[in-house]
Amino acid sequence: CTKANDAIPALAGVLGRINEKSRIIILSNGGLAIRDEITKKLGARSPIIELATTTNGAYLTNEFDPLGFSVVHAGIGSTYSSNADFIRAVRRARIGGAVLLSNVDMNVMLWKKIAVNCVINPITAMRGVKNGQLLEMIKSDSEIRHLVDEILIEVSNVALAEINTDKLLAIDEKALIGVN
Repeated sequence: CTKANDAIPALAGVLGRINEKSRIIILSNGGLAIRDEITKKLGARSPIIELATTTNGAYLTNEFDPLGFSVVHAGIGSTYSSNADFIRAVRRARIGGAVLLSNVDMNVMLWKKIAVNCVINPITAMRGVKNGQLLEMIKSDSEIRHLVDEILIEVSNVALAEINTDKLLAIDEKALIGVN
């Protein structure tokens, strides 16, 4: 369990034990980039990499907790993954909904989450408001609505470029191995 920018360094200690039969489930913001970095780093030894995300809400407080934690669980959401065993475990834990998605639908779900974060993070920081206040601002403030539209257009363009690149790479791989 780590932040996105610490995921690859966290794997350093086990890289020698990872091979094409290993399985890694990434449940982190930045999962798409982490997956791509692992694949690039390990090449032919790349493990089976599956993605997951959650809509559970949490935030840090500045209050001291004797256990060293200052996380507030702000809302129960759902967890999504392309790994059936992981989804079964989440269901057994009864910590919100658990939805099994295809790999394609999982990628779409992650792009949706990226879009949401690209909207929420800068606007709440610029305006000094909490996430929950943003929806009302979008409804009532045309400047914010315009900014949201611009952000979503940009994220959509980036997502479309990646999807098209993935399709081209898949076509090239098929051509290389002689598959029509």
